[in-house]
Amino acid sequence: MSSIENIADILKTDKDIISHLDDWCGQKSGKTRVLDEVIKENQSQMSVSLSALGCQPDASLAGVVSALENKVLSGEAGLQAMFGSVDFMNAGFGNKLLETVIRLVNPRPGLFLKKTKAVEFIRNQPPVNIMRHLGYVSADEMLAKEDIMQI
Repeated sequence: MSSIENIADILKTDKDIISHLDDWCGQKSGKTRVLDEVIKENQSQMSVSLSALGCQPDASLAGVVSALENKVLSGEAGLQAMFGSVDFMNAGFGNKLLETVIRLVNPRPGLFLKKTKAVEFIRNQPPVNIMRHLGYVSADEMLAKEDIMQI
């Protein structure tokens, strides 16, 4: 099955519509075989997800649904073992769950910077040595091409 047919099947639409969409996107972006990459990535993600559920790649819908139900029941049993009664509709249980997560994670105090503020700081006080090392002449050029978290 071609990628166009595969995507049409997933979206429950006519393959000619997907084919026209693929052609149009290719003309606009200059990229080809994008749908092949989409299908390849989809298959990779499906494989990882099915494996996490303990299902074979050729598992039936009923088998996947059963595995999902078992995963939910297992998660609920774990919560029940940890907290006793599990009632997701009760705000008290939600608070208890949140308190436990905070206790287990034990977040440390610190100073945290929003990405927008980091960009503002870099524009106001460009890191000259980093820019020189990366080969940029302006902070805006560097911000456009680099990940702010890496800068």
